[in-house]
Amino acid sequence: NQTEILNYIMSCYNSTDRLFYDVYALLYLDTDFDQTYYPLNTLLEVNCYAILSLDLLGNLSLINSQEFIDFFWSCYHPDTSGFIGQPYDISLDSNFLTSTLDNTYYAIHTLDLLMENWGDYSTEKSELINYINGLEATSTWEGKFGGFENDGDQSFNSLRMFEPNIESCYYAIKSLEVFHMVDSINTANFYEYLDMLYDNETGIFEYSYYHNYDGELDLQAT
Repeated sequence: NQTEILNYIMSCYNSTDRLFYDVYALLYLDTDFDQTYYPLNTLLEVNCYAILSLDLLGNLSLINSQEFIDFFWSCYHPDTSGFIGQPYDISLDSNFLTSTLDNTYYAIHTLDLLMENWGDYSTEKSELINYINGLEATSTWEGKFGGFENDGDQSFNSLRMFEPNIESCYYAIKSLEVFHMVDSINTANFYEYLDMLYDNETGIFEYSYYHNYDGELDLQAT
């Protein structure tokens, strides 16, 4: 029932903040990094989910596109490029200030939907392409070479999974695809990484080279 789905989405809209919130967004904003960090859904991602869903339902007219364009760009990291999960503020916890591929992927796709073109953000577009390519691992450590890290901070595990992994690689490739820049990666190295994840006996791809799961993510990875 599209009406019920639409009503649910709009029930998450806060007219004061002019943003969408759900339980995961609130949990993210309440994160205490001295305790356990859960890679759920950031405030940025939840708003992307809402807008992409409204688009599928043909109801983007229910939001003010420019307000959301401004919100997403407020989450852009001015120094490292890439997007963080909430508006950039230097006083935030350093982990909150870490740009990640998952936030960047959703921001790029949603901005590409809302903006007429990237002409006014050509500098940021170039920086984003460089940022994504800079996350392709050159380390010869087994299980890393050729894959894409989800972030550039080796002390922060933003996906709570060994990186690189197939999810972070997906975010990288599909983000570059928006800009028609997939060929900018080191393709040979990336294929070598994929080959490391492939199991010739079962014909499936593993989620990451090192993992602590029993195959639950293999379908997603493949």
